Amino acid sequence: MMAAVPAAFWPTHVNELFRVTQSGGFLELADTDFCFENGGDIGHRVNQIVEQCFRYRGLDPLAVRRLDKLMKRSGFVEIQARIVEFPVGEWAGISGRMMRNNLAEIMQSMKHLAAAIGVVSSEEEYDRLLDELWADCDEHHTLIHG
Repeated sequence: MMAAVPAAFWPTHVNELFRVTQSGGFLELADTDFCFENGGDIGHRVNQIVEQCFRYRGLDPLAVRRLDKLMKRSGFVEIQARIVEFPVGEWAGISGRMMRNNLAEIMQSMKHLAAAIGVVSSEEEYDRLLDELWADCDEHHTLIHG
């Protein structure tokens, strides 16, 4: 959802989730923070690109880190927040490959925007960065959090 819900709309979104949750019911929200940890220099560069593209679109790549606070403000009680590490890359077997493939799809969807707003010089540079990112993820045992 963090790649779809505009940053300014998160409070309204969570308020609406509270409104439609039956009394005594529960709500589970899960997403990733889309921030590569242990990604080396390439991971750091890609984090900057992702943040600039998301902000350009009015999105917050770190919204997941505030969901518990938004839920509390909306009226939810007994909130449990848990951070889970997800491995990215071949080094982590099938789960790492699945996460890499999911992230690769999202990253591909940002290629044109990244070039258009000038955070990379061209779509070809962007493609090279992604190739290097996936190699770095394997070398550095990169994680993202959710």
